Amino acid sequence: MKKVNFEFIENWKLRDEINSVIDFIEYLISTKNNILDNVDILFMVNKTIAVYIGSIIEATLFYTLSVIKEKLTDKEKTTIEKKIRIEDKYRDEKLIYKINDFEEIVCCKKIKNFSTLDSKISFNSMIQLAKNIWIFDEELYDSIDSVRKKRNEIHIHTILDEKTIFTNYELIELYNIFINLLSSLEQKIVSYEN
Repeated sequence: MKKVNFEFIENWKLRDEINSVIDFIEYLISTKNNILDNVDILFMVNKTIAVYIGSIIEATLFYTLSVIKEKLTDKEKTTIEKKIRIEDKYRDEKLIYKINDFEEIVCCKKIKNFSTLDSKISFNSMIQLAKNIWIFDEELYDSIDSVRKKRNEIHIHTILDEKTIFTNYELIELYNIFINLLSSLEQKIVSYEN
């Protein structure tokens, strides 16, 4: 793996943690040559690498959003947090017409639900927010969202789904998405400093 420069991350603890994770990923990559004959273990190593790349992406994205938030006025912060839309809630549902056992026409109150930019924000909400405030374009958004979806495929029950395979090509693709994101995040932080 190519060494990455994290100078735009001023939080030393986060930077050290990311570097430790990258060292661990490099260690896992170096062990892969010794386990090529054991497909099951190789698969688990690849899944672990994919999870950690996704986690680094999530951490750097959260850091960038937090830095940007600190540089905004209270009004701008409120405006941005209104862009962190999470699943809406529906209340006071009333049946209007039953079409069949699976379909009904209902009337209800829709409550728009927003999240805040804190440590409880989901990866999905962070990606949406970053897209909504133009931290990255649609193409990078799609790529990062694919990383999020890939990272969710690590759960054991997903093994039943044949598409849950992490090949070397996919790992390289995840890493390249990470590199592209870092470049975009660094540019965004620098633009807020000026």
